Amino acid sequence: MRHLSCAALRSLSARGFVVWSLVTVIGCSSGSNGDDDTDDAAGGDGGQSDNGGTGGLAGANGGMSGAQGGAAGGMAGMGGMAGMAGMAGMAGMPLPPFELDIGMPITTAGTLPIEIDFAAAADFTGKFKAFQRGEGDVITHDTSMGGRIKIAADKQGAAYYDTTPDETGTVAFTEFTASLTFQSTGVANVYFLLGGDTKRSDSRQARFQINNGVAGPPGVTDVDSFSTARDCSPQYWTRVDSMCQSPMGSSYTFAAPESGPKVYTFEITTKKVSDTSVLVYGAFFDGDKLIDHQTYTFTEMTQVMGEIGFGGSVKGGDLFIDNFKVVAAKPIPELKVIEHKGEDMVAWQLWLPENTPAIKGLLHFSPSLALEAGGNGEYAMFEIQRKFARAHGWGLLGHRGAGTVASLDAALIALATASAHPEVKDVPLFVESLLGSFANDYAAAHPEKTIGFFQNKLTTDSLASATKPTGAADPFLNVPGVFTYAPLSIVSNLAGASTMFKGGRDLGAVWTLVAHGGQTHATVDSNAYYLPFLQELIEVRMTNGAAPLKPVVKANGFFGEHKHLLMTPADLSPVTAYAAPDDLTKSWLLNADVAKVFSAFHYNRMMGQSFLPKKVHFTSAPLHGKAGESREVEVGFAEGFMWKKIEFFDMGVKVGEVASPAAAKFTYPALTKGAHALIAQVTGMDDVVHLTHPVLVVMEP
Repeated sequence: MRHLSCAALRSLSARGFVVWSLVTVIGCSSGSNGDDDTDDAAGGDGGQSDNGGTGGLAGANGGMSGAQGGAAGGMAGMGGMAGMAGMAGMAGMPLPPFELDIGMPITTAGTLPIEIDFAAAADFTGKFKAFQRGEGDVITHDTSMGGRIKIAADKQGAAYYDTTPDETGTVAFTEFTASLTFQSTGVANVYFLLGGDTKRSDSRQARFQINNGVAGPPGVTDVDSFSTARDCSPQYWTRVDSMCQSPMGSSYTFAAPESGPKVYTFEITTKKVSDTSVLVYGAFFDGDKLIDHQTYTFTEMTQVMGEIGFGGSVKGGDLFIDNFKVVAAKPIPELKVIEHKGEDMVAWQLWLPENTPAIKGLLHFSPSLALEAGGNGEYAMFEIQRKFARAHGWGLLGHRGAGTVASLDAALIALATASAHPEVKDVPLFVESLLGSFANDYAAAHPEKTIGFFQNKLTTDSLASATKPTGAADPFLNVPGVFTYAPLSIVSNLAGASTMFKGGRDLGAVWTLVAHGGQTHATVDSNAYYLPFLQELIEVRMTNGAAPLKPVVKANGFFGEHKHLLMTPADLSPVTAYAAPDDLTKSWLLNADVAKVFSAFHYNRMMGQSFLPKKVHFTSAPLHGKAGESREVEVGFAEGFMWKKIEFFDMGVKVGEVASPAAAKFTYPALTKGAHALIAQVTGMDDVVHLTHPVLVVMEP
């Protein structure tokens, strides 16, 4: 068992959770990913450092949970302790519903393939052990459309495939591919259950979490992820309680399943990595179109893989599941990442678009492109960035370890040789980094080749060693940059980012400060800001998308108010055209497009931090796709909200409008290649204006 870190324990204690110490918890650790990975928005053991780590909603997963944090991470770390010696004697701590015998293998091997379409009720009742959460009929057999399993609105159901449906698992599988199809009249989460022992005491979920709370309670962030998690598996329901079934709504990072007639497919493939590790690949399809896919190495299973099942929860409607299949394991797509590890042992990774004769730039971002198999995780969490890279002929760059400017300088030379792309060492870079000051430092060291940077939550610790401008003539000041902060984070709050931002703006830097609230110190949906920002930088600073870099013209920019206090719907961060003399108290914004994204992002993320109700939101995120395709969006509203006008924007460009009582829908016409931030500006009956969170859509050529 991986123990909870000191940071996670402090975090749980600070938020009112009772934390017990077990004799098996010997020491304290911040996880294996480097920086002080404390809690993410919902708790858990670890955000994400510059050197990567994404992952779990489960706090027990060490420094992996931050990048795509989840709804119930805070309790998950405690969930990981369930079944350990001494738990039974803890007063007031309800026990899991099953006897715990972690480590006992399921001895009966399963036979593949399994194909069940639930046409008859017996397909479910005779072959699955079901677990329900919520009063009344949670899981039922629905006779429409040939028979499906129905999970009722605002409830949660799970079922293990079991040849003798009872409390004891009977069928084990090792490497396999499992899939199911589903549709919903609400917004759904779906997952596979991976039981690790005979009593299902060591089970996990492998799930795409479409979490994005519209008006969620503290601890619920706007994030989607693929991960494995203990906290919401049935044996923990009695302890985790309502944190497990989180509010769900609009999707900002990955495409969420829309309610209605669409049928989606969720598929996972498991492969053995070692005696204690399993690689889980997850893919999510709209019909035959791949929405997103990620891989995740899970190191806490007591065997390769145990009993398998499925489950789901849904908000605002019913969830229907059918076509449950388990077949022989399919090949898992290769990441095709070139890696260089120097004497400092920092691993730098390069990905290049297929069939690209010469790249025009490099996008560095967190998390790293790959982690070592058998370590804390291996995943392909960069499908959106790959689409962006293909659109512009750029490469992707990531790293694992304590990255420095000198380390990257050496790595670029080595990677240029290894990839047979000599231009890799010379092309412009956009640098995004998390928590540490790497993005800031690289822009300071190489202003001549840095098109822009995105310093994701500069911590106060990193501020001390971060490179500062040397004076008003420092070229570093002319590199467009964004500093984000998490208002309620202990380590990445306003103090670090605002100090660096103010030091630069006092000297006239073309920099921006923006809130990224609703979580503590994770990447979450930051690409909804930095990819549109980079899109505009390419158009403004490059000629036909190619170097050399052109200087920005400060007078062509905008000013933005970065409010730090609790915001109301009337507190949209105002933007104004740049006017001399430079107002050094405000953010400098590249152009009208970036200004609109700034307003929508800052407003919604500050609202998310304050947990004030979000009055307006997109009901789903359109799929990424090919240039020239159109995309339909629909706006949803908080209960009782009345509107009279909705204006639809593609970044700063207004492309359409509807007036009540027309449907709150709009079809964006043919979208060009690259990143688009779709934003709805809603005027209420009281004339107060609301903005939706920017929804990122990336179109490939």
